[in-house]
Amino acid sequence: MTYLLTRVGQTLLTLWLILTLTFVGINLAGDPISLLVSDSATSQERLALEQSLGLDAAPLERYGRYLIGVLEGNLGKSFVFDRPALPLLLERLPITLLLVAVSLTLSLLIGVPLGVIAAARHGARLERAILTGSAVAVSAPTFFIGIVLIFVFAVQWRVLPSQGASDWTHFILPALTLSIPRVALFTRYIRAGLLEVLPEDFIRTARAKGLPSGAILYGHALRNALLPFITILGLQLGSLLSGTVISETLFALPGINRLALEGLTRLDYPLILAYTLISSGTVLGLNLLTDALYGLVDPRVRYA
Repeated sequence: MTYLLTRVGQTLLTLWLILTLTFVGINLAGDPISLLVSDSATSQERLALEQSLGLDAAPLERYGRYLIGVLEGNLGKSFVFDRPALPLLLERLPITLLLVAVSLTLSLLIGVPLGVIAAARHGARLERAILTGSAVAVSAPTFFIGIVLIFVFAVQWRVLPSQGASDWTHFILPALTLSIPRVALFTRYIRAGLLEVLPEDFIRTARAKGLPSGAILYGHALRNALLPFITILGLQLGSLLSGTVISETLFALPGINRLALEGLTRLDYPLILAYTLISSGTVLGLNLLTDALYGLVDPRVRYA
C-alpha cells in the first residue's frame, strides 16, 4: 500500500511537470493570433482578439488560470472551433479508444500464440519463419503498412472501406495497420521470455510428472514469462493511445489524435493543453495500473 501511494504521488507530480512544460512550450512556439486573423487586420483588431481569447494577460497569470481550470475541468474554449476544448476532445475519444482496443486485442490474440509456437519449436524452420516475418513487420513504418492495406483491400479487392467511421468495417484496416508491428513485437517478447523460463527446474519437474506440453507451456511457463511482458504491454498501450494519429489521418477517422494534430498546427492553446491532460493522464494511469498488476500475476512480488 505504501508503494502504491508513493507511485500515485509520483504520477501526479509527473503529470504536473508535463502540463507545465507543455504550457511553456506552446507559448514559445509562436503567436496564434497571426493564424487566426488576416494579414490586413489592424492592431486594434488583433488586440481585441487577444482580449477575447484571454491572451493579453501575463504568462504567469494565464498559467495560474490554466492550473485552476485543470482542477475544475474547465480548460477554456478552442480558438479554432469556438467550443469548450475538453468536451470537444472527449467527443472524439471513443473513436480512438475503440481503435486502440481492437488493435491491442488483435495484437495479443495473434502475437502471444505465435511467440509460444516459436519458443516451443526453438531451432526449427517454423521458428525461423516466424522470426523473419516479425522482423519485417516490426521494421515497416506504420504509414507504409496502412498504404499497402488500402491498396490491397480497398483499391484492388474493394472489400473494405478506407475512410470514415460509420460502421465497424471502417475500423478493420486502421486496426490492422496498428496491430501488425505490435504482433511482431509481442511475438518476439513472448518467445524470449519463454526461452528463459523453459530451462528452469520447475519446468523439468512438470515434464517429469507427465504433464501435457500444452499445460506446461500455457499453465506454467507462460505465466512466469508474463511479468516482464506486462511492462511492455503497458508501454505499448500508452504508445497506441498517442500513436493512432497516423491511422486516424490516413483513414480519415474522427479521433482525438487527429483533432489534436489540427490544433497543434494552428496553435490552438486550449485544445493542445486539454489533449495533453487527457493523453498524459491516461498513459500515466496505465503505467500505475501496470505496476499494480505485477502482484496479481506473480504473488512473489512484494514492494518495500
